[in-house]
Amino acid sequence: MRKIKKNKSNKFVIIIIVYFITFLTISTAYSFLNADLSLSSSVTIGSTQITNNSKYTIDYIVDSRWQSNGANYYHITPTVEYDGDETTTGWKLFVKVPYDTEIVGCWSASTCVVEGEILTITSAPHNSKLNKDNTTATPSFQMKTNEANYEFRATGITFETKTSSIDKTDEGTSTNNTTVQDEHRTTVDYIKSTLNITGGWGNITTYILKITNESNNTIQFWDADITFPIGSSINALWGGENKYDEKTGVLSLEGPSWSPSLGPNGSIEVNIYMDTGNPTPYRPTLGKFKATTSTGEKIISDISLGG
Repeated sequence: MRKIKKNKSNKFVIIIIVYFITFLTISTAYSFLNADLSLSSSVTIGSTQITNNSKYTIDYIVDSRWQSNGANYYHITPTVEYDGDETTTGWKLFVKVPYDTEIVGCWSASTCVVEGEILTITSAPHNSKLNKDNTTATPSFQMKTNEANYEFRATGITFETKTSSIDKTDEGTSTNNTTVQDEHRTTVDYIKSTLNITGGWGNITTYILKITNESNNTIQFWDADITFPIGSSINALWGGENKYDEKTGVLSLEGPSWSPSLGPNGSIEVNIYMDTGNPTPYRPTLGKFKATTSTGEKIISDISLGG
């Protein structure tokens, strides 16, 4: 009888050991399969630490989220904190997003472009140079998706540290900050400037200013003025540089810093989300399109309203 009890006890111990080993094996395999295997990043919810030759940290804040017409909107501000030894001349941040993502706003970045399930945020001229004395950049984007529980996830980042075209543009004499004078302008019809009303919600109206150069001349520098009600504010704007005077309501637009000129038969679009304080759609007062060609000729044309 004692022998039988001993065998049962041994079998019980063996079963417990086998069960424990099996549990550890399954847990380890599950953790491995669900780990981010990217060589350039390791991601956690809320804060991302990525190492890629230089050390840096990516944090983020979900500024707001809301629903409209069955779609989900997110306004997110990542913070890139750089700890490298060299001064950067540019950077690109890569973010995983749902496949159906549409970017409806982009701030403190030259571009926010989605390809597949990757959003690429490219540095703007004012935050492209990061170093020990200027360590952080805070781009911001607004996205539309059917995903109701989206969680921010950075998948990588690249830095430029060599002299680039961005630096050459900043240091050279050819910049988009050149003031275009009104005097001695030639009225032309080969520039088509149309402000289209594309939608909106509440007091925010969305616009696209499309400028088309239907000539063989290169437009070197340009600006365009649109007048909104005094006290209006910019909700989002991308595709061009801007100055807005809340006291007068005048929004002055210029070519983007990374591409201030407009080549022959070329076109450009500037997206504007404007809180006018009036129900959408709001029809603003349009000014003039003014420019200087590569030959030094000063030209002017009307901006028309469409949409």
